[in-house]
Amino acid sequence: MHARLCAVLVLVIAASPAMALFEEQAGENDWHSEYLGRAIDIQPTGKDRLVVSTASNVLATQSATSGTIIWRQILHQTDQLQSLAILSKPAAVVSLSNSSSLLRAWRSSDGALLWEKRIQSSTRTTNVLLSVVPEATLGAGEGIAVVAGGDVQVYSGVKGALSWQTHSKSTWTQSSSVMMTAGRQTMAVAGVTDSGSVELLQLNPVTGNIMDQTAYHAPRGSRLQSVALHQDSIVALTSDGHKLCIANLLDSSNALKCQSWTDLSPALQGASNPQLLPAKLQRHVAVRFDSGVLVVGSNEGSTRHATFVPGSAGSAGSTQSGGQSSFVPLIGLSADDGSVFLTKAGEIVWQREEALAEVSSALFVDLPADAQTAEKVDATHEPTSIMDHIQSQFLSLKGQLSIIKPEEKQELARLKATLSDRLAPTRDNNGFRKLLVVLSRAGKMLGLHNGNGHVMWSLAFPPGQAPQQLFLWRSSHDLQKAPQVVALHSSETTSSYSIVDAHTGTEVSSGTVDIAVSQVLELPQPLHDDTAEQHVFLLIGTRAGQQTVQLLPDSLESQAFLKSLPTDVFFWQEDRTTGTLTGFHVDKHSLGVSQLWSNVYSSPGVSMLQLAARDPTEHVYSQAKILGNKSLKIKYLNPNTVFIATGPTPGILSEDLDSANIRLTVQIVDTVTGAPIHRQVHKGCRGPVHAQFVENWVAYHYFDVTNHRWEMSVLELYNKAQGNVTITDMVLGKTNNTISSYQPVPIEVLRQSYFFDSAVKHMGVSQTMHGISNKFLLVGTLSDQVFMLDKRMLDPRRPIGAPSADDQLEQLIPYQQVLVMSPLLYATHSKQVAQLSGIATAPANLESTSLMLAYGLDLFFARIQPNRTFDSLPDDFPYAFLVFITLMLTGAVLAFKRIDDKSNIQRRWL
Repeated sequence: MHARLCAVLVLVIAASPAMALFEEQAGENDWHSEYLGRAIDIQPTGKDRLVVSTASNVLATQSATSGTIIWRQILHQTDQLQSLAILSKPAAVVSLSNSSSLLRAWRSSDGALLWEKRIQSSTRTTNVLLSVVPEATLGAGEGIAVVAGGDVQVYSGVKGALSWQTHSKSTWTQSSSVMMTAGRQTMAVAGVTDSGSVELLQLNPVTGNIMDQTAYHAPRGSRLQSVALHQDSIVALTSDGHKLCIANLLDSSNALKCQSWTDLSPALQGASNPQLLPAKLQRHVAVRFDSGVLVVGSNEGSTRHATFVPGSAGSAGSTQSGGQSSFVPLIGLSADDGSVFLTKAGEIVWQREEALAEVSSALFVDLPADAQTAEKVDATHEPTSIMDHIQSQFLSLKGQLSIIKPEEKQELARLKATLSDRLAPTRDNNGFRKLLVVLSRAGKMLGLHNGNGHVMWSLAFPPGQAPQQLFLWRSSHDLQKAPQVVALHSSETTSSYSIVDAHTGTEVSSGTVDIAVSQVLELPQPLHDDTAEQHVFLLIGTRAGQQTVQLLPDSLESQAFLKSLPTDVFFWQEDRTTGTLTGFHVDKHSLGVSQLWSNVYSSPGVSMLQLAARDPTEHVYSQAKILGNKSLKIKYLNPNTVFIATGPTPGILSEDLDSANIRLTVQIVDTVTGAPIHRQVHKGCRGPVHAQFVENWVAYHYFDVTNHRWEMSVLELYNKAQGNVTITDMVLGKTNNTISSYQPVPIEVLRQSYFFDSAVKHMGVSQTMHGISNKFLLVGTLSDQVFMLDKRMLDPRRPIGAPSADDQLEQLIPYQQVLVMSPLLYATHSKQVAQLSGIATAPANLESTSLMLAYGLDLFFARIQPNRTFDSLPDDFPYAFLVFITLMLTGAVLAFKRIDDKSNIQRRWL
């Protein structure tokens, strides 16, 4: 009976109707955007497609006409991509990865794995090139040649079998791809030797035997550093990067003709970092520079013409459009700021913001308040007519009555997407529409509309000045004025900051500070002046080896505000290498820093695994928890606390450890005095540990070695000094929850542990406007999804056994050792946020709703309702159907009244 009761209660919680969606509702209040990352190699194919490998270790195919992703394969971080080639027979993309040891073939149409081959260790080097071997040389489909360090191996493109291998007697520092010579009698491959010359090998394409060997030398006083083969020419760059050298393979003189970049194109004055590209151009050579791509026409060992395509090109690939007489270069470029775009004859065909694949932090800010300002911010929103609304309601009514036709259903879906106000560029009363300001590791700040994630503005920072942190700076009381954000960049000696208009992305002002900022403290409340709320920060860093604090903004008002704070300012710093945690005090008047304490939490074989602290800006609705018997527990809400987890050093296998030494120790420490508040040991457990500290409770996730399962535990802290407190005592003000670190109070700690069926990559928590709604612990799972774990499932007071009357009144769920991961509680539904790295949340204006952005390689946005939408109607509420039912009922009432009146008259005449 007890087991059935537990199961029923768990299912009631898990199957909450707020979490379930009909198929057609998916995507109405959430969206998912896929990205690839900054491109490293771009190679066009012959079917209007681009094959791309990226810094995020993604291999993908994009449409050359629109840039949309056709398919992608995300490799593990330990399986780094190094080179790729494209086969036509069979139609496949071949990649080399994992320190040049894994050769794979992926089907070109859908990215399915065709075969995988572990190649011999002799070619394992960082400088490896793949190239295509024609079908005629192997007999059954094209082959793939792996060239590295003077070694050449040829594999079948059909099954990956090794056909032959050979090697040069010299050691090559850089090699070219293979090329079939005129008449396809020999296979040519070249490499740069240790002496700085180029060695050219002529190979038998069937057996791999060396038929001829030729040396090409650089002009006197120069060395060659890279080489490529194009048609019947050999192309090389000098080691100083100033010249392009070309020689005709059919010329017996073996002479290289060199030209400087400015002789080829005046636009290359001052150009730097040249690199030969594996371009698919007939009789043309492509060279990448930091400022763009140069396409040089070559014929019989000499240059004919040169075309320069400007742009900051972090990577590039090229092909051509038209025949021999009409050369139009198609060049795919990857800029240093993460943008990827395709140019045709110098004109941009499409562009993608791949900087969004490297989001490091995100903020939710308000959109403009009026339409006139919004048009300046986002001109993409299209107005709608009243007839569109009428037609939408009419088709919705037909759908409710089940008389809608298939084509009308499609039209209804289109109208819903068009009429939805979620893409309006203005703020709404419910606070659902927000502007997402994200910071990318590519050195870019972008503003996204949270309706569908489209980019409203972007701001690129100079190279070497990419900000690492993002904060809200100023919120004006005037709704017509835009909020401002501040981005902070820190280097080894100095730091700089930029204040940006959040609505337009324009830089309002900037400045520098003469300290290397290592930590930023935001004061617990903003400075209220007559016009705005100014957020005030303490920048903590070092100057001349001394710990220093600087105020930002450093104004008289900020200084006076800091001095007026009722509490002193304390902070702590960690050193993971030594396992040390150190506490400091900041003098509010002189900004002097003094060290208060220092504790070491590591020992041989034991490391500091995780730290978690409370968010100083979180909303705490009540300082007490009401129990089923009407008594209260006072929450321990000391802001100066930190959670610390220590355990076996990562990287050491559990099998190599003494079972008695496998233990996870968790502590909650007062950061003012360094004194432990609570300490607990989990025997037979170890990291990795992920933790979230919210209000008076901590949830943390770890691995149980003994049971070979993941576990999640919770600690709840209460002020035991208050004794038995009633609701009346709280109302009459008879309680005092003032806490001093120097006069610690006795603490009651409630704790419980559960099995959890997934590894965890990240943790977050839902936020609501006043903190009244239940909390959802947002768990980023190993499958790159976000699971919403109701805090009630983690309640340490869940009764073991039959719940009492007070437990039932408090709606406590009977304890079960396993936390059920219901499919209905995934915030990301069936989507995956590839390489999930963070979760940002913010409250809407309605207490029921929290906004969430999960980011990694992809972005996913959703609205979360922990207690359902108790304070609003759903967006797709059928108003027309309600009006129809009301009219029907009104007509029925009038009709029955008339019938009743006639009946009464007839009865009186009888």
